[in-house]
Amino acid sequence: FERRRTMLLSGDDQAGGIQQVLAESRDNIEAARHQLMQQVRINSEAASALSNLRTKHQAAVQKRQQLEIQAEELDAEIQKLNDELPAIEQSMLQAQQDLVAVENNADNLIRNREQLVTEQNQSQKSLAELRENRSAQIARRAVLEDLEDRQEGFGIGVREILRRAEEADSEPWNLICGSVADLLDVDMEHAALLEVALSGRAQLLVVTRLKPLIDYLNSGRCRITDRVGFISIEHTDEANRDLQQLRGSLRRDDDDVWAAKDSDSETAQQADSWWGRKKPGRGDGDSIERMLAASGSSESLQVTWVDPRTESAVVRSVFSQGDKAPPLLFGQKGIVGRADGLARPPQSMPGLASHLLADTWVVETLADALRLHAATGGQCRFVTLQGELIENDGTLFAGTVRNESALLSRKSELRRLRNELHRLEHEIAQRELSLRSLGQNISTTDERLNTTRAQVNQSSARCRETEKALSEHRRVMKESQRQSDLLTVQQQKLSDEITELLSQIDEAEQQHQSGEDLLQQRQQLIAEMTAQLAERQHELEAIERDRTAASLELTRSEERLLGLQEAVERVREDLEQRQLQQQEADRRLHSAAERQRDLLIARLNSSAEIAELSVSDEQLATEVHLRSSTRNRLRANRNAATAAETQLRETLRLHESRHHEVELQVRGIDHQLSTTADRIREEFQLEVREAVAQGRSAIAVWLQRQNSDSSESDSESESESVLKMAAGTASAPAPILFDEAAQAIVADTDQYTEMRTEIDRRVERLRRQLKKLGNSGSESLDNLIELETRFQRLHMQLTDLESARDTLRDIVRRINVESKRMFLESFETIRGYFRELFRKLFGGGEADLILEDLEDVLECSIDVVARPPGKELRSISLLSGGEKTLTAVALLLSIFRSRTSPFCILDEVDAALDDANIGRFVNVLREFQQNTQFIMITHRKPTMAVTDVLYGVTMEESGISRRLSLRFEDVDEHGNFIAAAKKSRAA
Repeated sequence: FERRRTMLLSGDDQAGGIQQVLAESRDNIEAARHQLMQQVRINSEAASALSNLRTKHQAAVQKRQQLEIQAEELDAEIQKLNDELPAIEQSMLQAQQDLVAVENNADNLIRNREQLVTEQNQSQKSLAELRENRSAQIARRAVLEDLEDRQEGFGIGVREILRRAEEADSEPWNLICGSVADLLDVDMEHAALLEVALSGRAQLLVVTRLKPLIDYLNSGRCRITDRVGFISIEHTDEANRDLQQLRGSLRRDDDDVWAAKDSDSETAQQADSWWGRKKPGRGDGDSIERMLAASGSSESLQVTWVDPRTESAVVRSVFSQGDKAPPLLFGQKGIVGRADGLARPPQSMPGLASHLLADTWVVETLADALRLHAATGGQCRFVTLQGELIENDGTLFAGTVRNESALLSRKSELRRLRNELHRLEHEIAQRELSLRSLGQNISTTDERLNTTRAQVNQSSARCRETEKALSEHRRVMKESQRQSDLLTVQQQKLSDEITELLSQIDEAEQQHQSGEDLLQQRQQLIAEMTAQLAERQHELEAIERDRTAASLELTRSEERLLGLQEAVERVREDLEQRQLQQQEADRRLHSAAERQRDLLIARLNSSAEIAELSVSDEQLATEVHLRSSTRNRLRANRNAATAAETQLRETLRLHESRHHEVELQVRGIDHQLSTTADRIREEFQLEVREAVAQGRSAIAVWLQRQNSDSSESDSESESESVLKMAAGTASAPAPILFDEAAQAIVADTDQYTEMRTEIDRRVERLRRQLKKLGNSGSESLDNLIELETRFQRLHMQLTDLESARDTLRDIVRRINVESKRMFLESFETIRGYFRELFRKLFGGGEADLILEDLEDVLECSIDVVARPPGKELRSISLLSGGEKTLTAVALLLSIFRSRTSPFCILDEVDAALDDANIGRFVNVLREFQQNTQFIMITHRKPTMAVTDVLYGVTMEESGISRRLSLRFEDVDEHGNFIAAAKKSRAA
């Protein structure tokens, strides 16, 4: 190991000398290389300069060639631009002509669109009017349908019977066909006349057979609230067949006439020709009564109905008196026709109208009615075309009937409204279709207009582009000519530059060649020095290899020695570690054995405890079962005890109640005995105790009366005893004593109660007889005379009072009749104004005033119902604040219109209205300005803007207010006062 270390040190010295020689050689080579690099740099710069010169020369040559090519191209482009210029100018002229044509087409389309829009606005306005009319018709139909559903106009009894007929399916209710008003069909213009002809017969109920109804009425089960009339059709079949045979030729086409509908124009025209009249237009009127009320006289009423029949079968009306049939008056002067021709009966009862109205004739005037009534001897009833009715007994009826309460008029109007609504729906649909067609035409026109506008824009753009292209073309021509001149100048400059670059290239090539020769010499010197350095380097590498091998061997030996030392140390440490592990394993083995012993003991203890717990569990389960049984038993006992307690408490309550009742009865008996004893003492001066001591008994007297045979002797003795008591005689009958029979009656409760009741009745009868007799004395005649005189005086006063009462009743009746007439006239007037003003204020919709009780119009309430546009019919209490305000304003102005006044003060009535509603409100007020001056208190600017004079109240100082007045005529459009402006100009 030491020898190898010495050899290694000698090799290091030898290597050091060689390394010194190598360092000197490297320095020499490095200096030569530095000189070589400088020469290379110089040669490179010369080559770079030469290359740059050649590049510049080549670039100049190429640029000259490019300039030549560009010059040729510019010449060709200039020639091409000169050739294209006429075509561009022609294109520009064509674009301008196209633009003018397209603009003319656009103007024509705009005019056509304006015409279509005007037509569309007119159609929309017409459609709005139709819809408003439809809304009014729907509202009216809703009112009539509501009256129809509530069966207004029918009596309470009729409504009840009709309801039973609808609900029940047994006799006699299933035999009811309906009311006369429901079964007869009549045209609207004849409904009022038929209503007058039927009078109260419209509410009669038609039955197929009358006997089941009579049996029901005789059974005593009938509970009808009001009077109800019935008419049977069971005996009219044969008369109906005779009537149809006689009418055969005259009424062959009559069924078609009766079945004519408003929607069938051909059938309607046949009906018009049959009746000899022209059907009035939609909405021409509601009834004869309404026309009478509107015109104020019967002269303006024009009814053109004429009965087409010249003869008819002799039909006896069910209301005719006697067996004689009414006479036929066809063709006589003043006769229009028989009233049964006004109605169309159902097919199942063709003779219903005849049997109701065979004795009723329609005449032209009241004079004709009176004349014919006298001529027929009261066998017929007569109705004039003006609505008067003369009954068989000569009673005359006249006046108006409200259309809502007139059953036939209401049904006819309802049918007319439905047909009218159908027509309006058809017209609205046509208008909407026309509007859609107009809208489509407008849309098509708009599309064409948009297309034309796009074409105008395109033509304008094309024209602009052509102008721009022409300008650009001319600009390009000028620019090309300018560039051609520049290219000629650049070509001359490049030729001079190329000649100079050729001379510079020759000089640079000579310098580059001399530099290359010097560079080759220095490269050869460096190669020789590098070869010498390589030889020295090989020698040094050999020495280094030997030195490295020795060093490696020495290092291996040292490492082997260190490895052996470390192995010995690891074996020693491993042995110690194994000894420690053995000690730890022994300790853990001992601990595990102890733990196993403890676990075994614990397991045995746990087994014993488990056994004890099992036994305890069984004992506890048995105890729980026993206690559960005991608890159930105790619970059952408790429930039984509770039930028994409840029964005992109920029994106790009953006993206490009975005890309390007995106490009350005892107290009542005691009080009655005390009262009776007092009355006996006061009236007969006899003590009850003395009577009991003497043995007197009412029971014994009753027994004696029961045993007596003659009741007359009892009555006489009773009367005698009363007279004796009244006369104050002392002789009284021998007392009847209380014996064993009386005791037996007291013991029997029922017999005692019967006896006591009879005794009480007898005592009361005797008391009344005594009271009738009064006190007898010498002054009775004087009292009688005085009473007769007083009676005569009081009777005269009573007669005067009754006469005054009758007079007052007659005055009150006349006042009520006149008040009712005046009220109904005012109500109908206000009602019409209210409907009109409501539609104006709301821009549509429907409103109405309805009397809740038509029988007592002076005392009943008035219900205000309204249906704003787009909502359903409802009471005013269900409307919003603004709707209530507008409805109240409509009602107020309708009342005001009926009794117009020169002045009207409105205090903030527009507070709850928006601007649109204020506008309609102001428009309505303008209708009243001709006759009325309005003074309005308002805070709303739209209302202030429409006034003529504006008064304002201001408070400039606290507690002191003053008035400011302003006329809008004194203010110009800029808000300046005209008078002040004139004064300022004058100054």
